[in-house]
Amino acid sequence: MNFSIEEQQDKFGIYLVNNGLGPAYIEEFKVYLDNKIVPEAEFGSWQSLIDQLNLNQSCFVVSSPAKGSGVDNREELFLIKATNAGADECSVDKIGFSRLPRI
Repeated sequence: MNFSIEEQQDKFGIYLVNNGLGPAYIEEFKVYLDNKIVPEAEFGSWQSLIDQLNLNQSCFVVSSPAKGSGVDNREELFLIKATNAGADECSVDKIGFSRLPRI
């Protein structure tokens, strides 16, 4: 899994990347905060995480891979990414992405 900040491509988020030789299959997907599993909300664990971090839900687009779903090699899937990063309330600085390391 990779965290990516690529401003020129408007990529601010966490992405699942399969760098293996063949397809990868999802057995289980869980979101953790402070070494604790984030509980599922109506729209999944990412919604709970965003709420727990007191962030604006409208600043994010989320995706949770389903059990058994496949990821082709070299395929990249977003798990959570910032949207409207140019808007003041959703700025990269305000939502905390600027404090994370660039990979």
